[in-house]
Amino acid sequence: MKKRSKAWIVLSAALVCVIVFACAYTRPLTVEERWPVLDMSECSRVRCSYWDHVNDPAEYYIEKGGPGFDEIVSLIGAAPFRAKLSGLFERGTRYRRLEEGDVSWSLYFRFEEVELPDGSTASGDVLSVSCVAGDICLSFDGGVLWCRIADQEQWREMVVSLIAPGRE
Repeated sequence: MKKRSKAWIVLSAALVCVIVFACAYTRPLTVEERWPVLDMSECSRVRCSYWDHVNDPAEYYIEKGGPGFDEIVSLIGAAPFRAKLSGLFERGTRYRRLEEGDVSWSLYFRFEEVELPDGSTASGDVLSVSCVAGDICLSFDGGVLWCRIADQEQWREMVVSLIAPGRE
């Protein structure tokens, strides 16, 4: 009986560890909470790309101080992104044919002299936020994080209204 009892204790402890990990991994965090080296107020430019199943991709830049810049930086910076557990098992790039009603966009945030966790520095479009056919992806320092957000549909529409006025 003791062996069986020990096995249940080990199994229970392992299950508790998995649950604690899942809760910690999927807790909602803003960009700055997830990556403390990024200060969204230090962003100097946003490169925007927008496309759907009908229109050709459109790409343009919003410079700091320009129309819509503060709104898009605030909207992305304040969003509590919740990592998807399924993202732990995905590797590579997702591809999906856009169908009627699908909208995709990417935002690339430019920073100067960001000190990375390994001590090196990076300048350029170091943070990207993408929405491809409804799936949200954050990328920073070579890492990719698939995530979701509360009221995701409404939030995506708000982003589209800022980066592609008249096309939402």
